[in-house]
Amino acid sequence: MTLFSWLESLAALTPDPLATPAGPASRRGALARLGRGAVAASGLGATLLASPNAAAAPQSVVTDALNTVLRVAQAQQALLTTALAASATLFPAPADRTTFEQLALAMNDLVGQLRTAITQSGDAAEVPLRYDFSGAGLTGAPAQTGPLQPLTSYADLLTLTQALADLLTRTLVGQLGVVAGTLFTDLLGQLLPTAARLAALVRRRTTAGASVWVRGGENDVPNLFSLFYADDDNTTIFGIPVAITPGLSGRPAALYTESFDEPMTAATARAVVGQLAF
Repeated sequence: MTLFSWLESLAALTPDPLATPAGPASRRGALARLGRGAVAASGLGATLLASPNAAAAPQSVVTDALNTVLRVAQAQQALLTTALAASATLFPAPADRTTFEQLALAMNDLVGQLRTAITQSGDAAEVPLRYDFSGAGLTGAPAQTGPLQPLTSYADLLTLTQALADLLTRTLVGQLGVVAGTLFTDLLGQLLPTAARLAALVRRRTTAGASVWVRGGENDVPNLFSLFYADDDNTTIFGIPVAITPGLSGRPAALYTESFDEPMTAATARAVVGQLAF
């Protein structure tokens, strides 16, 4: 079975419970269920990431990795919380508000798990930053004068929520490798499919008919978010061009990028979130 055939078979699974409107499960949603089910039950994910021969990173490095994920998650949490506290007219329909309430509950839980893990390990969890969701920091404009108005424009809210959700997914992928071989491998492994599933849920609502899979480096959002998706158009996995995989030749290069979430380094993730803070 080729990679795309395997992904297509995953897409035929039961629709995601959070999906609106109901439809075929996204790759991310399917992988989330697969991760919580067969992979989690077999311990395959932990086995691959935490090889007995791999030396675990020092505690300080692990804490930095967890705090990096926390920093991104807290930005998403702040956006969702602020949006839900804004004018009731921000959401076009009650169902839209309900979706964001579900997103906020999931993000609150994710942030809570990260903060608990960090503090119980004896380290300090980073406090949330002050955020400017107008996007001024992305353009170099004065604070609160950016091109986005996510608290009055539902379209802008969806766009920024999507960008942050995709950023969180990529950050989790990148930091999962850092914590491999430690007690936190399972934690990030469990948070990753949740974050990815939420990202796919938002993508469904952002652009009608758009792919729920991250495609190339543009991802149906303005060029304002190019740093969020930097290198996400990579088509080489483990040094091997995906295009040479049997059965995949002749497909547009952008389609190959839908199969993988490109890891993001801690430095890049922090730089991106820093552009939304003041």
